[in-house]
Amino acid sequence: MLNRSLTWPNRLNRFLLVFFVLALMSMTAYARNPDLSFWMANVSESSSSEEAGEEDFAHEMAVVGPIIHAMWLTTKAGYQGYKVYYRRSADNGVTWEPKKLLFEKAGNELDRSKYYRRMAASGNNVIIAVNYTTGSPWHGVLAVISSTNGGSTFDAPRTLFTAADVHAVLDVFAAAEGSNITIGFRHQTNWNESNSYYLKVSTDNGTSFSDRTVYSVSSGGDAYWRVHDMQRKGNNIYVLYVNGHYSYSVDYSRVYIASSHDGGQTFNSTKVSFPSKSGQDIQGYTMQDTDYVPKIAAEGDSVSVIWNGSDENDIQSVFYCRSIDAGVTWESTQNLTTGTLPQGKEIKQGQETLAGKGTYVYALFVSTGANIYLRRSISGGTTFAGLQELTTTSNAGGNLGTNNGWWPVIGTDPSDATGATVYAMWTTPTYVYSRDGGATFTKPTVIIPYFSLGNWPFSAPRTRLSLGEDGKFHYTVISQFTSAELCGGICDPDIFYRGVTQSPLPISTDKALKIVTGRDLDRYDNMQVRATDWLNFSSRLTAEVWVKPAPGGETTGTTSASKPIFYKQSVGGSNLYDFAYSLLTHDRYGQRQARGEIRTADGTFGVNPYSHTEGLVPDGTWTHLAMTYDAAGGTDNLKLYMNGLLIATATATGNLATEDGLFFAGKYGIWEIDELRLWAVVRTQSESIEHENLADR
Repeated sequence: MLNRSLTWPNRLNRFLLVFFVLALMSMTAYARNPDLSFWMANVSESSSSEEAGEEDFAHEMAVVGPIIHAMWLTTKAGYQGYKVYYRRSADNGVTWEPKKLLFEKAGNELDRSKYYRRMAASGNNVIIAVNYTTGSPWHGVLAVISSTNGGSTFDAPRTLFTAADVHAVLDVFAAAEGSNITIGFRHQTNWNESNSYYLKVSTDNGTSFSDRTVYSVSSGGDAYWRVHDMQRKGNNIYVLYVNGHYSYSVDYSRVYIASSHDGGQTFNSTKVSFPSKSGQDIQGYTMQDTDYVPKIAAEGDSVSVIWNGSDENDIQSVFYCRSIDAGVTWESTQNLTTGTLPQGKEIKQGQETLAGKGTYVYALFVSTGANIYLRRSISGGTTFAGLQELTTTSNAGGNLGTNNGWWPVIGTDPSDATGATVYAMWTTPTYVYSRDGGATFTKPTVIIPYFSLGNWPFSAPRTRLSLGEDGKFHYTVISQFTSAELCGGICDPDIFYRGVTQSPLPISTDKALKIVTGRDLDRYDNMQVRATDWLNFSSRLTAEVWVKPAPGGETTGTTSASKPIFYKQSVGGSNLYDFAYSLLTHDRYGQRQARGEIRTADGTFGVNPYSHTEGLVPDGTWTHLAMTYDAAGGTDNLKLYMNGLLIATATATGNLATEDGLFFAGKYGIWEIDELRLWAVVRTQSESIEHENLADR
């Protein structure tokens, strides 16, 4: 907050103070995607010119104390091969060390499947498992790249398994807990005539590995096998897999969970799926939608699994099953969706996922229409409450992405021992959270520079979520931004990181929000505030802000060349220009004139000076703007103030149309913004609009 002599009364009926302390980093010429925000880091790009145009994908993240581990795969320029990269932050995401190239293969030798979980971290141990083909005739190889100092350095790749000629290594999943390291992989012979899932298990931090077998079968060349998740909790190891049959006329799979309570020495497999109407289990469905999400949630001896398939009436469904004795016995399978989804909605296969802690289990899934739904249990999975939609149920979000989403992820807060604090995210990075075991959730918030995304909404897919022991949540996402200067349009996919805390850190120095936006600058800065009743006003409103404009910057593109300083999207708004209320400037014979705008149940109303010489907002100077509205105020009830002086009035009717729209500052113009305040009362000129001294500005 900058020092000024403007004073405010201490007693208020109701108010909302929005205090901005965001500093934005400037662009750097070498980045393939523009630097857009102090809060985000491009972890996959560096200054090396040889990386230009390379595609980054299959990203993973793990948080251990203050260390954040990130890994991803990269397509070499010209599709001449693929690489494995690693990067870490040792200070909880504040800064990032240089990235490390850990592995590289020419051509198509490296297995690039996105539904594997290659990285695991625990304590000082970090392991990355990779599988590839080599030789002539080709054969599969499993290798591990290990660090015992928290990712500071890595050993050279070490081969753990080499298959015979024309034998494949597939379905790689890694887990680490204490000194225990477990790597699972599927060994498939030519034409799938035999199929096995093996574990490499270490109890000495990866120094040595022992062999374990989950299953091993010979079933003929038309069998279908795939492993979709592997988790380890203490000595309990769980493997979720499907076994099926495919031909030109039949395609079905059966879901099994293999369980071990002795560190993998022995396994017990249980079929948890059941026949559909056709008599076959799970006809034609996939367990992972090309991208990994957890299908197993385990704590102590309690373990839950989730999958999708057809019910007894061939209706697409999400199924849930649990064991409370480490997989020795399993309870009856529950159908979480049949009879609960709204009419016309169907399940999107492979995107179902879950999390559990204490007595809470959270099951998350997606329907057609990109609606994110939750079913929660407060009894450890014995019974589930009714269906909850986490995406915005109305269209108030317009095209902001809060009323739909894909590829959801969910996690419980490690700092809450009860499991009642839970976060959910989806693409494009939008999140909600609950502190009461999922009974209520916050409204969705987009937490990425929305206006700079190059191909909304698919330019920022596949969010990875990790929660730290301090309650901070971290995410990585593949994203593409627009930059004519850096990449001639839509940039190549990179991996971006952001960490989010629910409470801002205190500051001792003056700060203001600086927003730089414009096509010619390749920047579209903005600041978003989640939809909340605190931002919704009905019959009375005061909105005020200190602003210092700079020349240039983006406009709304209308004939009046409006540049909103801040605005709240109105209910039912179909685009970003439907304001429930806004303070802005518009073009007035080449200069910027102050304007206020509201939308009510009766229509849209604006207030600005009649004369083109009044209310001009100068560049490079701090100016105080304020607007008030009182639906019961009669004539001239919409008022506009500049530096404490009343400069315009208008007459408006009706209550404000607000509800669930998000609140934005930025996107248009180039500004410094400070002390943005919203009030649910009409402040008088003597109370808060009064302006005494601009000397400190």
